[in-house]
Amino acid sequence: MGTATRFTAPRQTTQTVLPKLTKIDTGFRGRWFALILAGAIVSMFGPIIFGSAIWLRQFRGAGVGIGEKYHSWWWVVGMTCLWFLPILFFIEWITRGKLLDSAVEDVGDMPRFVAHRAVAGAFFVELCLWGPRMVTGGVRKQIGLTTHRHADRTLAAAMLAELLNHGEGMPIGKLYVLAKNDDHAFSTTLAYLMFHDLVDVSKKGDRVWLLSEGKRTLGAT
Repeated sequence: MGTATRFTAPRQTTQTVLPKLTKIDTGFRGRWFALILAGAIVSMFGPIIFGSAIWLRQFRGAGVGIGEKYHSWWWVVGMTCLWFLPILFFIEWITRGKLLDSAVEDVGDMPRFVAHRAVAGAFFVELCLWGPRMVTGGVRKQIGLTTHRHADRTLAAAMLAELLNHGEGMPIGKLYVLAKNDDHAFSTTLAYLMFHDLVDVSKKGDRVWLLSEGKRTLGAT
C-alpha cells in the first residue's frame, strides 16, 4: 500500500510576510483613492441637475428679456457647484449618512401630503449625498492609515509570521516578546494590524488570533 504524503505549509518568516504587508498598504491606499475620485465625479450629479434647471429657466416664456444677460450652461453649472457642493459636504458631515432615516422619523406627525413632499425632497438630497459620502469615507480611511504610519512594519510582519506558523490563537505575551518589551512599539503595531482587519484580540486582552479575512488577504487559505 502507498504511503500518504502529508502536506506541510512552508514556514513563514518576516522576510516572506513583509512584502505582502507592503502590498496590503499600497492596495489599501489605491482602492480608497479610487473611491475618492469616483465620489468626486458622482458629487457633480446634483449640482449639474440643479444648475441645468436654473439655466433652463432663462428660456421660459418669451425667453431672455431685453437688458437681461444670457449665461452659458457652463457658467451657471459652475456657479452652482461653488455653493451647492460645500452645502452637500456640510450636510453629509452633520448627518453622517443618516439623513433619510432622520427625515422618515421626523415626518411621522405631519399631514400625509406634507410628509410625502418632505420625504421626496430628502430622497433627492440623499442621492446627491452619495458622492460626498464616498469622498469623506475615502478620506477617513486614508487618514486612518496615516495615523498608523509610525507602526513598525517589520515587527508587524514578524507578528503575522508567528501567527501564521502557529495556526491558531495564541497568548498575546508571545507576540509581545517580539517587540522586545517595548510597550509603544507593540501597541502601535497591534493597532495597525487590527486596522487592516488582519488580527483581533480577546475581550480580556490575553489572546490574539488571525481573522479569516486576514488569512485570505495574506494568501494563507
